[in-house]
Amino acid sequence: MLSVVTRLQTAAEGSGTITFVGSAAGDAGPTDRVEWARLHEQAQGMAAALQVRGVGRGVHVGLLGPTSRTLVTTIQAVFLA
Repeated sequence: MLSVVTRLQTAAEGSGTITFVGSAAGDAGPTDRVEWARLHEQAQGMAAALQVRGVGRGVHVGLLGPTSRTLVTTIQAVFLA
């Protein structure tokens, strides 16, 4: 069974996209389509910042926010940290 991190990395290596619709698209308009590779790159940067602040394996992190691209990126960053 593949880990979540391995699955995220595999998705980032492909050519797939994720589409955010409505309010989840934020300022991008009615829809925001982003490649998994771009989202993964952003999440890796955020994960590095979390690690500097002491977030890593075994640390509990609470996330609260509206369903959005930012939230999805943040969730992925926590997995990567």
